[in-house]
Amino acid sequence: MNADRGIGTFFLFAIPAVLGLAAIWWLVFGQELHYFSRALSQEKRHAEIVGASPLPKEVMKIVLKNQRDSPLRIERAEIDGGDLWVYYKNDGNGTLEYIRLKWELIAPDGTIVKAQDGYVEVYSENDAPGSLEPTQKGEAHYKIPSDPRAVSLVLRMDAR
Repeated sequence: MNADRGIGTFFLFAIPAVLGLAAIWWLVFGQELHYFSRALSQEKRHAEIVGASPLPKEVMKIVLKNQRDSPLRIERAEIDGGDLWVYYKNDGNGTLEYIRLKWELIAPDGTIVKAQDGYVEVYSENDAPGSLEPTQKGEAHYKIPSDPRAVSLVLRMDAR
């Protein structure tokens, strides 16, 4: 008889505890669902503002902007997911130092949605040269964040 009473008492207290845990789980689920729908709504508004609604489906176009008076030339660039590979060359007669790369992700209406400007370092993770001798080539690897609104990637390089 005492064993039956112990099991009955256990279930008497277990049922409210389980229902309480289920209610907490339901509230957390509802909160996460609210944040998710809010993030989707913000993403949709951001896409509409820059003319990317619906989101572009074509392959991102890479635009190389070489300066006319600079001996530094971007020969080729490739993008694979978040990896950007840039191949460049010194077409001049002197050593080029402080090589700088600027990239911009451009939305359909011309808005720059993401950008970065920085120097190619001698001791970078991919050993890209920070200075180039005449006719020497270089390779630089960058991690760039993806943005589904972008339709083109514009690259510029310059050096001293």
